[in-house]
Formats: sequence, structure tokens, C-alpha cells
Amino acid sequence: MIPWITCVVALALGSESPGPPPSETPPTDIGEVSASPPAVTPAPVARAMDRLQEAERIRVSLPARIFRLDEALHVLGQLGELRIDADWAALETIGMRRSDTVEVDARPGSIRIVLEQVLATIGGGYERPVIDGTPDGLRVTARGTTAGTGGPVLHPVADLIDSTTLLARDTATPERFEDTAVLADLIRDVIARDDWHEVGGSLARLKPRPGGLLVVAPAFIQLEVARLLDTLRIERPGRIECSISIVQMSIPAVERIRLAHAPGSPTAITAIRRTPSALARFEALADLVPGSRTSVSATHEDVAVALELDPRWDPELRVLRCRIRGTFSVTGSGSTDTRGIESDLELRLPAAGNVIVLPSTGTQPPLSLLVITRVN
Repeated sequence: MIPWITCVVALALGSESPGPPPSETPPTDIGEVSASPPAVTPAPVARAMDRLQEAERIRVSLPARIFRLDEALHVLGQLGELRIDADWAALETIGMRRSDTVEVDARPGSIRIVLEQVLATIGGGYERPVIDGTPDGLRVTARGTTAGTGGPVLHPVADLIDSTTLLARDTATPERFEDTAVLADLIRDVIARDDWHEVGGSLARLKPRPGGLLVVAPAFIQLEVARLLDTLRIERPGRIECSISIVQMSIPAVERIRLAHAPGSPTAITAIRRTPSALARFEALADLVPGSRTSVSATHEDVAVALELDPRWDPELRVLRCRIRGTFSVTGSGSTDTRGIESDLELRLPAAGNVIVLPSTGTQPPLSLLVITRVN
């Protein structure tokens, strides 16, 4: 459910200059936006976010054969009755051409998932394409071309701000924040972390306003912000997305990266995974439901991994506790070396991370188990 959103279309008023007429284009520099915006719904942005949500709801299945990329996008749009445009000039800059061929997996999924799978099989060696919403459908383009294309949306957050000092907090109510600046920092840490102007990015701007957060960004970032704010309003998470990775990397190198970031932050884990010296040995995604066990197992080259995750929601502390049990087996020279792990993690939502270091053994190198959880 998307929170009520309001667009700011007025420029900051000078002492002598009259305000702009209603027909003028909304400003892209949020530093120039009035602190008291009128209640105007940004129809193009709202429609673009609706198209993104449609792409997540509508399920399709492409025929299992080899397609040209432009043909695959055309057929996918017809199957889902949703327009899909491609910015080929921008996509060519990241190594993706309309004549590229892709072998399609026929398994059904949402339009967005199937589209991401198609795009992941070709090109984009150093940059992945962006799937953004438009008022008419979806647009596939390069990240750089989305800069400056977003519209302003005022997300109301007064209900998430703690305006009074409570002697006894009701633990059953959603978490409240000290002020909008603290909430803004959380959004930057969780969503599009490298794309905010405040950290040197070029896609999105975020400005705290009285009782609201003004975001100027493409539709796909606006939708993520809206969903995160909805997540903060829930009393108990129903489903948590869990990303699990195992990398082979020296323990001192892992610890140096962890100490350079906030403890338990997904940013630290992302930095570890992107380090050139980190050798990926295992990756998996799992949906966790508090109170239900989830098992994950896979074999990659000479490493076999079997994990069992048992998540439990702690309503008093408002944290997700997750017990992880698993075995790691390495096969080499005809022998198998197996070691086990058991740990109980405390993960704070809406996003949290943890690193479990497995020292080297006689036959196994040092491994690090990386876990990121986000409310879905």
C-alpha cells in the first residue's frame, strides 16, 4: 500500500517576486522548494509507481527458446499487457544491444522478475541496467540517464516522529524516531545507498520537512521509500527477505572493512562482497517467516552448504532473532572435510546485517558467512 503522497510544485518565494503559475514544471532542486507545499498529487509519478507495482503483480512465462533482446522485451510486454520501452542509446553504453541474444528460462514469474532475469544474462559487465516506471509502463535504461528524471514527492512521516517524551513506551506500537533527520539517515542507509546527492550520487535528493520527507527521485526509488515507511508503521513483520553469502577472504581483511562501517550495517557486508580479494563461494536468497524454519542448501564447485534458519520475532525488544545451524563441506583430493556452525543472531529491522567468521582449518580456508535481512 503506497502512503499518501504530495508533490511540491512551488518555487521558494522571494520577498518581491510573485509565485510561479500552476502550469510551470516542478523544480528539481529541492533546496528551492517551499517548506509549506500545496496539497497537489504528482499524477505522473503516481502512475509510474502504479506501473511498477503492476509489473510485480502480473505473472508471465516466456517461451523457452533463444530471443533477440528487443524481441524478448516486445513479447514480454505483450504477454503482460504492459508497455516496456528500452533506451537503447543508454543501454549500449553499458554493453547491451538490441541484437544481443538471450536464452530464456520458461519458469513463470512476475513481469519484473522475468525482465530482470532476461537482462542479467547478457551485457552489463560493469553496470546493471535500471528498470524504472513511466506513466505508460516500464523503461529499461542505464543508471546515469535516470539522473534528473525524478519528480518531487512529499512523504508524510509525522506519525513516525516521537514529539513527546514518554515515561513508559508501549512496546506494541511501531518504533518512533527522534526527528525527520534521523529518519532521513535511515532511508539513505537502506535504499539506493550510493545514489543520494548527499553522498555524492546523482539520482536522488532527500530533504527533511516539518512532518514530512521531500524526495526528488525516479519512480523506482520513490516506491522503495514509500514501502520502507510503510514497513516502519507495521507492528510485526510478516515476511523478511534474507540474503546469504559465503566468501573466502582473510579474517584481518574482513575485520578492517567491518570496523570502517557501522556495526551490523548492510553497507559493511556489501563492501565485503565487493572487495576484489573476496572469493564468492555461495549465494542464496530466502524468505523468512517468523515462527517457521527455512532450509537452504547448494553446492558450488568444491563447497557444499546446508543451512537451517529459525527466525523468531521478539515483540518486547522489536528485533528479529534468528538461529542459524549449518554444515560446510569441502571436497578435495578424494576426501571430504565437514565443519558445522550454530549461532543465534539478533537482527534489527527494517534492515540489518551480520557476519559470522569461520577460521581456517587444516583443509579449509577461512570463510565468512554474510547475512542481510530486510523487511519485504
